This record gives sequence, C-alpha cells and structure tokens, in this order.
Amino acid sequence: MSSSRRVKQKLVERRKEPQPRGNGCEAAEEEETVYEQLLSLLGPKKRKTKSLNKRRKDHGSRRLPSADETLPLADKHEPLTDQSQPIPSDERTECEGGKTGGICDGVEGDGEIGDGESGDGGDSDGDESETETKANGDPFRLHFDHLLTSDEMSLLSSSSPSLLPSHSPTLGLVTHIPGIPGSELAVSQHPVSLSQLGIKPKLCHNWTANSPAASELTDIQRHLFPIIASYKDLLFSHRTVENSEELRRLYVLHILNHVLKTTSRILKNNHKLLQASKEGRHIEEPRDQGLTRPKVLILLPFRHSALQVVESLTSLLLPPGQGVVHNQRRFRREYGAEDPAGQRVVPKPSSFTALFSGNTDDCFKVGVAIRGRMVRLFADFYSSDIILASPLGLRTIIGADGDKKRDYDFLSSVEILVLDQTDVFLMQNWEHVTHVLNHLHLKPREAHGVDFSRVRLWVLNEWSKSYRQTIVLSSFLTPEINSIFTTYCFNYVGGARCDGGREEGSVGQVARQLPQMFARLSPSVSPSQLPDHRMKHFSSQVLPSYRGDLMKGTVIFIPSYFDFVRVRNLMKKEELSIAALSEYTTTSGVTRARTQFYQGVTHFLLYTERAHFFHRLRAH
Repeated sequence: MSSSRRVKQKLVERRKEPQPRGNGCEAAEEEETVYEQLLSLLGPKKRKTKSLNKRRKDHGSRRLPSADETLPLADKHEPLTDQSQPIPSDERTECEGGKTGGICDGVEGDGEIGDGESGDGGDSDGDESETETKANGDPFRLHFDHLLTSDEMSLLSSSSPSLLPSHSPTLGLVTHIPGIPGSELAVSQHPVSLSQLGIKPKLCHNWTANSPAASELTDIQRHLFPIIASYKDLLFSHRTVENSEELRRLYVLHILNHVLKTTSRILKNNHKLLQASKEGRHIEEPRDQGLTRPKVLILLPFRHSALQVVESLTSLLLPPGQGVVHNQRRFRREYGAEDPAGQRVVPKPSSFTALFSGNTDDCFKVGVAIRGRMVRLFADFYSSDIILASPLGLRTIIGADGDKKRDYDFLSSVEILVLDQTDVFLMQNWEHVTHVLNHLHLKPREAHGVDFSRVRLWVLNEWSKSYRQTIVLSSFLTPEINSIFTTYCFNYVGGARCDGGREEGSVGQVARQLPQMFARLSPSVSPSQLPDHRMKHFSSQVLPSYRGDLMKGTVIFIPSYFDFVRVRNLMKKEELSIAALSEYTTTSGVTRARTQFYQGVTHFLLYTERAHFFHRLRAH
C-alpha cells in the first residue's frame, strides 16, 4: 500500500472514532498532523501550499489559541479597505532586523513574536493585576463588566440629565453630564502618573520615553485624561494648532490601553478554557467579546491626519528598534505628504498650513491590527482592532438603502469612537458623518464567525451604544457638532463638554473702524422655513441699500452653497454686476473674478465659506 493510501486510510479511521468532548483542541492538533502528512505528499512546499496550510491552521481548525499565541485573523471575508489593491513586487520583502527590530512591509506571514512577548502586547499576567491594584479599581473592568438592568436602561433613555457646570483654569467652562446613579468611577481627578489611571506599564514606559514635556503629562492632558480614562464621553471645542499633538497622543494612548487590555483578557480566558479542557473540567464560558472584532473607530478628515495617528500609535506601542510594522512603506507612500505647503509663494495662516500641509485626500479607510509587538496596516476590517477612516471613505462601504454591495457589520461592536478635527467635517459633507453614526451598533446581517457563547450579555441585549465612549475634538462649537453629543451619545457613565474659553476677535484690529450691523430674524420661524425667510429678508431689506454707486466693491460672504446659488440667481435675474467665487470655481475663474472685482468692473463679489476655507484668498 502506498503512503498516500495509508494516510487516507488513517483519516477515514480517525473520522469514525468518537470525538472528544470539550472544545476539541486535542482532536484538532492530531488532525493537523495528518493534514501536514498529506501536504508532504504533494512534494516541496511551495509558497501557495505554505499559505494554504497556514490559513487552515489559523482559521479552519477552530481551536482556541493558548496564552502565547496571537488572536486568529478572520480573512474569509473580502477586504473592505484599501488593502484590496494589488501589492507591487518590491513591497513583498522580508523584515529588516529580524524578529526584534526593523520594519516589515510584506504581506506574507503573521510577524511571529520571537522575543518572549505574549500576544497581549507584551504584558505578563501579573502586569495587569499590578496596574489594577495601583489604580484602586481598573476603569476598563469597572465600565465593561457592569451589566445594566432594564430599569437603568429605561432611566437612561427617558430622563433628561441635569447639567453640572464648573470652571477650570485650563479647560474653561466644563459642563458635566452625570450618568445613571452609582456609575461614577473612582478615578483620580489630578493624577500624578499614568499608572493611577490604569495604563499598562509598557505604555507608561513608552509614553515617558517619547514625551516632549518635562513631566509625564502636560497641563491640558492632566485635566482631560481623567475624563477619558473613566470612559466618559468628551466634547472638547478648543483644539488648536498648539495643542493638537497633545490631544492626539492622549486619545491614542487611551485607545492602545483599551485594545491591549481587551486582547489580554481574551487570551487569558482562552488559556483557562484550554487548561480546563485538558483537565476534563467544565467552566462557564467567559463573556469577553463583541459581535465583530473592531473596537475603535477614528474619523479623520484627511489622509495625512491618519498618518499622524499611526505615527503616534507605533511610537507608543513599539519601543525604538523593536517590533514589526507591516506595510509601512506602502502606507507612507499612499498617505504621506505630497502637497508642498511649505513652498507656497503666498504666506498662509499657521492653522491653514498645519491643516493642508500633507496629503489632503478625503476618501480613505484603513484597518489596523495589533498582535503583540506587531502592527499590521491595511488589515481586513474584520481582522482589525482599530479602523481609521474619513466619513466619505466609510460612506462608500456602508452605501445606502437599496445598494447591492454594502456592509456595516464591522461597526456593530465599536467601543470607542473618536472624531478628531470635527470642524473640518463641516467643510466637507456633514451628511456623511451622520450617515456613519446612524449605522453604529446595528444588528449584523451575518455571524462573521462569532462565538455567541463568548459575546457579552449587554451586546446581545443590543445595549452596546450605552457602553460606547465618544470623544469629539473640534476647534469651535456649532449646533451640528453639539448635536453629536445630544443625539448620538448614550453613555451610561455620562460625559463632559469642555469649552476651552473665548478667543479675542480680530475686528477691533482693523485700522479703519467700520460700523457693524446685526439683523435678527423672527425667532418664531421653524428651521425648515428659515432658508426661505432669510432669503426674503436679504432681497427685500439688505440688498436694496447696497445697489448705489457708493456701495461699489461690496463682498457678500455666504456660508451655504445652496444660499450662494440662490443669491447668484437673484442678482443675475435683476441684472446686477457680480463676480462669483465658490469652492467649485476653476483656477482661471478665480483669477478672472478677483481681477474684475478689484479693478471695479463688477459691483459685488459673492464669496462662499468653503472657498475661503480651502484657499484663504488674500486681497491684492
């Protein structure tokens, strides 16, 4: 009998044998051995054979990983992100520096950890316990282990929370929104170190090593992090060029701590189940997972914003010269700076230079998977821990009702939502933001390989939105941004709105003092009737007083493009001399309109808010 027939006979006999009870780990290991023997009959293990063998080991065996293994990747779904693009041959390189150092840009392999690190990000079992002891109660466990009751959910959805305003020298006016009674976490309001907030020791060490400040936390970080670390919602409306890096590093640290603790808990529970199965004991299945793997969603306006977040993430997670980052070269090529902002002939404000100094593409989405000291960029969404995307990028995947190809299941178990530079979304398309928020925590249409015996009870009860933390960072506050906090935030521990103070206006700095007139429309007008009422007031009350020759050279600044079209059509109908500048005007059209206006050829110049935001045109 040939070796092939002997192996096949062994497989037939093994299938007839009674399967062991429990999670079937031993049977899976024996079956893998026979499977490897079958592969050996195919001849030399070529690259494709290795890939198939490895994929089966990771996904087909359905066995629980041990404490030293990383979580399995679920690649049975088509990639939803940019990783679906083909990788050039020069990207398929081996890791430089071996297992403990260098950058890996290839897509083959899982980046095995060979420096003794466990799959939870390098922390041993004792590290987390030590941190929790120092923190006198880990906020992560206190928040996600608490199971709300039906009465508490009814109270949360029906009652209007009482606002508790206070004033802080650093944060300005702070409005606290309390949660349900008894939900306040015992978090130090003035932490001396990160360990007091339950941060993993490895992250504390990397934070201190990369901190540009003399102390561990800056003043604004020291006041904001107790709110973030307690998993409360946060609306901070004083993001500036100066504090943007502090805020970014702060929420990236919180996100990494959350991801590592979640992974550590799952791996430890896997190890307990495996040990119990080997010893023949039955233990209750732990509730430690959601319906899908992605835990964090970060919405950003431009690609270079995603690049800055990834740089902060890798610097805090991986010590210098250690760890592996897959596809980093490709990521830098697609998300790196390509706009020579520093070479602009006409000087621009510092806020404009900081915002548009890199890749300003606003359609992107990328998954980030963390496996110990390995970070994989362009990971499949259902294999990712963190998703970085723009509202437009996610809108292309989510789709609309009636679309054949649409998917939003990966948003079903988001536990931390971050909206950075939210004010920029107003200049893009705010409807994309609300569309994404409306698809959070919906019931998945497919199972996606989830083990329902491990899913948290409050997830099965469809209460995930009450456990989600939302962090909104903006340069100013508008009704649209404020509506995120009032309409889409249901956190049972409450939240805080921080108005970082008022900046002095610049109208008083004008050399020639000009009168200012403010007109208030009738407050009885409903929001749906407001555009028509405003247009009627402009055409009947404002425009007639500016028709004369003395008012030649008037600029009409219009925030909404829809109002811009209505005003432009009105003036053309009345045969007024106008030049129009909008965000859709071509470069030659902008030059022609500006020249005609400054030379006195046209009487009015219509100028939209978006055109000013994206171009910051200056007077001749």
